[in-house]
Order: sequence, then C-alpha cells, then structure tokens
Amino acid sequence: MARVARPPRSADRRSRPQPWRDAVSELLVLQAAYAHWLAVLPDSLRASSIAEALEAIVDLDFTDLADIELPRGYGRD
Repeated sequence: MARVARPPRSADRRSRPQPWRDAVSELLVLQAAYAHWLAVLPDSLRASSIAEALEAIVDLDFTDLADIELPRGYGRD
C-alpha cells in the first residue's frame, strides 16, 4: 500500500493572522523608507525612472490592508 506523504510541519508558530499583520507592517516600513529616498533624491534624478517608481510606491494606499482583521479561525474569533 502506498503511503501518502504529508507536507512537513512549518516551524513557524505564529497564529494564522500574524503573518498577514507582519507582511502589512513590512510593506508600511518599506513604503516609509522609499518615501524618504524620494524626498532626498537629487534634483537631477527627479524626472528619472527611479523617481517614477518611488512615487508609485509612495502613492500606494495600504490603509485597507492594515485595517483587515483576519479571524483566528476554528471558533476562536
């Protein structure tokens, strides 16, 4: 009889909502860093593709992502 292989258990012991909160938090930290980079960008690069990319990142609105509160699951929410 063939055995069914189970995927290895993750060593990550965070609750299911925690990785989401961590990822959103990391996005907000990165966005702030890119906003600072854009603010100190030399005038000679203001019309460059670097400035355009930084502006696109800074203009993203992550408030909806930050406001999402995932259920804990399995009747614990």
